[in-house]
Amino acid sequence: MSRNLVYALILLISSVLSTILFYFANRRRPKLGATELTIFCALQVWWSFTYALYWLNWKSPSSQFLLNLTYIGVVGSPAAFFAFCAVFTRRITWLIPGRAYLLLIMPVLTLTFLFTDPYHHLFYGVNHTKTDSVIYNGGIWFWINAFYSYILIFFSIYFLVYAFYKAGTLHRKQIGILILGALVPIAASLVGLLKISPVPDLDLIPISFTITCLIYSYGFFWYRILDILPIARNVVIENIPDGVLVLDKENRILDINPSARELLQIPRFEARGQPASLVLPQWDSIAQAVNNSSNEKLFYQLRAEPDCIVELKVTPLFDKREETLIGHVLVMRDQTERIHFENRLKQANLDLHQKLAEIDDLQKLLRDQAIRDSLTGLFNRRFLDETLNLEIAHAQRTGNPISVIFGDVDDFKWINDTYGHQVGDEVLRYIAQKIMAGVRIGDVACRMGGDEFVLILPNTPLTVAVERARELCDRIASEPYITAGRTISHTISLGVVCYPEHGKTGAEIMYGVDQALYQSKKSGRNQISVFNPGEESSS
Repeated sequence: MSRNLVYALILLISSVLSTILFYFANRRRPKLGATELTIFCALQVWWSFTYALYWLNWKSPSSQFLLNLTYIGVVGSPAAFFAFCAVFTRRITWLIPGRAYLLLIMPVLTLTFLFTDPYHHLFYGVNHTKTDSVIYNGGIWFWINAFYSYILIFFSIYFLVYAFYKAGTLHRKQIGILILGALVPIAASLVGLLKISPVPDLDLIPISFTITCLIYSYGFFWYRILDILPIARNVVIENIPDGVLVLDKENRILDINPSARELLQIPRFEARGQPASLVLPQWDSIAQAVNNSSNEKLFYQLRAEPDCIVELKVTPLFDKREETLIGHVLVMRDQTERIHFENRLKQANLDLHQKLAEIDDLQKLLRDQAIRDSLTGLFNRRFLDETLNLEIAHAQRTGNPISVIFGDVDDFKWINDTYGHQVGDEVLRYIAQKIMAGVRIGDVACRMGGDEFVLILPNTPLTVAVERARELCDRIASEPYITAGRTISHTISLGVVCYPEHGKTGAEIMYGVDQALYQSKKSGRNQISVFNPGEESSS
């Protein structure tokens, strides 16, 4: 088998393997970096396939044209790989999305100078012959493009290495595979430039991509490259406002993000490997939650000055079989402002309830003042009129009687003139207490004004009302008021009426009871009279 056929066969195999990688990358679109990797793989397929055609047609009139076509893959591959690494590691955000076309400027210029080289010799130079399959001493633009390509590759490797340093165990393996795959063609390129290749007439770079494709295919299958992205840790964990600590099963810190360092006020030193008890104050208060391996939340005061209260969630980590505990994740969310706000809200709520209670008390006081007599505490004339009409309306529906007792203190003017108005007021309060002492549930005791009092007795027949009026007269007459060593005797005269016998409206009832009281006054002190429209009665 001729050398050219062997070269072409190797290149075709490389093209097939690049096609496989292209297939895997294209399946993962639109995953992060999949589009750029797909373009990169397509360029490798083009490069290997056109280079294989070149060797199959070596020294034919079309060989130079086929060699030129390979440079579409040659000049495009570094830019595509750079775009993939930049997007995959999120190191250059201006490439996302729609600005990757800026990377096409240099390849387009290079291809332009390549296909127009016979007019200026800027790419191949004057020493190139049609039988040269590899350029080792090209023109000035060849070296400009080579320098530009190696700069892109250098930064691509730098992005991957930096991401490798910041990544966790699984992601490091993913990125390590990408780095390894990238180093293979770089090594092949250096072998060619240093002119130490065992096959001087063959460019080893497209062949080296056979190994790269195998490495990347292994990464796709075993480590889910593009499915589980190594950048997820940097983007999410490093930038979330919650503090995150990853502990091993011995409660040593495996990882800590910037938010956790800020919450814990840890200087920028390497905390990894340190016991959590050295970093978290009052570790004993949360060690129980960690040891219980339960998904629970608790509030935890990191420090008092300045005040910092966090909501701490402890999540256990298990191995792939969910059998063996391998560590814990501690997520701390600063809740200081929320706790303080809730406390202020609770205090404001308590203050509001207190104010509402005060307002309610004031409203009750105002209601009492509106319906109560300020001197005696009994209901006033306004309440009497409203209540009497309501009780009559109720009695009309139920058929029950209502009795009303109207009283007037005997010779009260003499008490005022003899002892003064202050003592007179004291006597009125004393009499009001005696009236209230005999009041039953449902009864209404009122002060009409001056020395006049009214008792409304719902569901009370006339005979019972007269009996209660007598008890009231006896109680007031038997207990004189004593003040400053002076005994002030006093009595009360009463009139009694009953609904519906003596009236069917409030006005009729009050008229009748007023007439009955008048009759008592005419009969003398400490008397009781029942209203009789035809004649006066007393008992």
